[in-house]
Amino acid sequence: MKKEFKIGDLVRIKENTHDPGMPDNRLGLLVKKYEQKQILPRPSQYTHTWVVLMTNNKSLLFHEMFLEHSLESKKDEKAEE
Repeated sequence: MKKEFKIGDLVRIKENTHDPGMPDNRLGLLVKKYEQKQILPRPSQYTHTWVVLMTNNKSLLFHEMFLEHSLESKKDEKAEE
């Protein structure tokens, strides 16, 4: 079961995502969630866009499908070793 994102979470932007303002370490803090108005019923998965304060002090917008909790990504890296 995937852990839900919340304000204050330290996240990592997934490798397949690019933004020119993103730092090399891809780490940031979730500072605001945008609730999207739903006209048609949708599954609850991947419905939020977040403002992420990156470690280079730039705020960027990312859909939550491009985010992962930073601790989870470290566990995955150790499992691969």
